[in-house]
Amino acid sequence: MSASNTLCNYLDQMRVEYQLIHHKPTRNLIDTAYTAQIPLASLAKAVLLEDDDGTCVLAAMPSSHSLAIEQVSRQYKRSYHRASQERLRKVFDDCAPDAIPAAGQAFSVETLCDDELFEAPFVCIESGDHEALIKLPQDQFRRLMMNVRHGHISRRHH
Repeated sequence: MSASNTLCNYLDQMRVEYQLIHHKPTRNLIDTAYTAQIPLASLAKAVLLEDDDGTCVLAAMPSSHSLAIEQVSRQYKRSYHRASQERLRKVFDDCAPDAIPAAGQAFSVETLCDDELFEAPFVCIESGDHEALIKLPQDQFRRLMMNVRHGHISRRHH
């Protein structure tokens, strides 16, 4: 598998400049950060949430953080839970399982971005497979996220 065509086409359409960073296959974000030598604070993770009506939103946050689902639910006045693996496969149909890009808008999914990601000098997101990352300088990450809601939606791991 290679980088998601849906994601790459969206980045090109939005004129977002990025670098594709290849790395040996990994099984989780901590391994990815270590292998690619990326700080956890600069590696975005994505969590797909679903409300009781079946509407999905994607939460993007640093890999060094955990999603505060109850806080997101309160902030956006909806009751969210993690989406099922089946739903993930349907929404991100050209991505490998557990390699979901932190750019739901490329897949027509509303995206919520944690403010902490705007503090890193660059941000890397999953490319849709387990062997590459999309590296975005901060100005390009801001371009990518300019039309998404953001706030404090996660907590730093202790």
